[in-house]
Amino acid sequence: MTTAHADEEDLTQDWRDGDSTGRIDFAVATDRLEPGATTGRRESGSEQVLMVVDGDARAYVNGEETPLTRGSSVLIPALVPHEIENVGDSTLRLITAVSDERAA
Repeated sequence: MTTAHADEEDLTQDWRDGDSTGRIDFAVATDRLEPGATTGRRESGSEQVLMVVDGDARAYVNGEETPLTRGSSVLIPALVPHEIENVGDSTLRLITAVSDERAA
């Protein structure tokens, strides 16, 4: 599974590393893509959860294509090829939480 809405599942459930306090350390980054722009294909050493704040996107994660709209999220596992494309007519705004606070 690569997509979910926050109301359906905690996409960061595996980030706790057995910490009994429930504390999670992670980095958060924001990004903007103009219409037709793409992040380019990449891989990260850390798992990521990406959420669309505004706009329409298409996520390509490990060969799976998923449409994303405002409020939708995608889980991007570590070391998996992925790319985000702005398929809308306006600026795509994204927030990404990265499981390793040093990775953003």
